[in-house]
Formats: sequence, C-alpha cells, structure tokens
Amino acid sequence: RAWQSRPGCGIYMSCVLRPHMTPNEIPKITLVAAVAVTKAIREYTGLNATIKWPNDILIKGKKVCGILTEMKAEQDLIDFIILGIGVNVNTKVKDLPKGASSLKEESRHLRGGEDISRVDLAKKILETLEEYYNILKNKGSGSIIEEWKEFSVMLGSRVKVVLPNRTFEADAHNIDPDGALVVRLDSGVLEKISSGDVVMVR
Repeated sequence: RAWQSRPGCGIYMSCVLRPHMTPNEIPKITLVAAVAVTKAIREYTGLNATIKWPNDILIKGKKVCGILTEMKAEQDLIDFIILGIGVNVNTKVKDLPKGASSLKEESRHLRGGEDISRVDLAKKILETLEEYYNILKNKGSGSIIEEWKEFSVMLGSRVKVVLPNRTFEADAHNIDPDGALVVRLDSGVLEKISSGDVVMVR
C-alpha cells in the first residue's frame, strides 16, 4: 500500500491488493473501500458521510471522496487490484468542481475551520480498510453489504441510470451479494446494474 498527499489539499492513495477472487467479484472490493472510508471519515471527523453507488462518498449530498478500482486478471482469477482512493481534505470549495466539497469545509461547525491532519486521516482510512478487507477474506461480504446499506444515501431514492445503450429512471431497491445495484423499474421488474452512471433524481 502507498499514499501521497499534496500540500494543503487532499489524500491520494493507491493500494495493491491480491484477493483470491474472480474478475466478476471486483465490485466487492469497491464496496469494502466505500464502507471503510465512510466509517473512517465518520469516526475521525464526526461528519455524517454517506455512500453513493458505486464509488462516491458524500457529505450533505456533496462529493468528498472518489474510489477507483483497476485490475490485472487472467480469465478466471485476479492477479492484483489497484485500489485508488482520493479524498478532498483541506481543499477550498472554489478549487473543486461543482457539487464537490472537502472535509474541512463541511466540518467548520465542528472544528472552526482548522486544517484536518491528512497523515492521521490516511492512517485511519488504511487501518479501517485493512479491517474490512480481512472481514471480506475470512467471512465474506454479507456483513459489509449490510453496513453499506446503512451508509447508503441512494437506496429508496429515484435514480436515472445511464447505460451505453439506454437511459431510464427507476427506484434504487437493493445491493446484491456481488455489489451490483438492483433497481425497480416502473413496471415492477427488478434489474441488476453492474456498471454505468447512476444519478439521484429525488
């Protein structure tokens, strides 16, 4: 695992993982990372961080963290995964894209605008990530998915799903054991979304 930070800005981590799983199970790693980062931010800052499927961490609807997973794999087995985590820690809102924020900005009412230690936060994230990664390896994803649901800001919401071949609205219904988003179409049919862009409508 490795991490680096830019002066006065954020945390950018790259973690190399070698899980014994097949390529179609890679969404589980994203779920693990999302739960670990959300819990670490909550415990370290006191902020009510939430998860937007599949890889964004939000506070009051504003993005403060993104997660990216890339892998090298054979046909039926992953060689390794590079897990990238980027957190806006002390970044000024004017330096961020629309709809994004930073932990410092969102914690002004708690910390009075003081900088947040990126070293200590990175340590907390890595420790929590290791804890949940070991749970995944030893006990499976069941308890992690339940915790993901507790942190989710999306389940129960109306969403717009953008896929390569079509765009539609549906209700975010559940997360399946492999980490896919299950949506309920207006017809009542459940559909599994493994990839694509999902935006909350209301």
